[in-house]
Amino acid sequence: MHATPNATTESSYVKEVNLFWLACSSLSTNSALLWGRPGPLLPERKDVPRVILLALLGNVLYQLCFIFGIDWTLAGNASLLLSTTPVWTVIFSSIAGHEPPTRGVILGVSATLVGMTLVVWGRGDALSLGSETVRGDLLM
Repeated sequence: MHATPNATTESSYVKEVNLFWLACSSLSTNSALLWGRPGPLLPERKDVPRVILLALLGNVLYQLCFIFGIDWTLAGNASLLLSTTPVWTVIFSSIAGHEPPTRGVILGVSATLVGMTLVVWGRGDALSLGSETVRGDLLM
């Protein structure tokens, strides 16, 4: 009996192809960046625990919060919350003393927020600031 393709198998195939291209592009990009770089490519032994902790926080914990947050909030809320990423980057970078916000940075971040708000409202995505989405909003 011959199985006919359905949305699930086609979707799986697309995911596999995308994963393959992601792996290829990551490998080639990283190889190009590291080609001819002097010195060791691995972190120093004393930095390994910190690198592992940051990897777990940045990949595992963030992805779990993101997946549950998306499930527990509305698409419009998720879009607006994700568009605030540059704002948080500027705030935390400034607090850490890495880069003070310049006029151009503030203008760019403001334009991003205004643009995303217009896109979300223009598409008609549902927005809610009520208690039914707060759990997902906080996880996002």
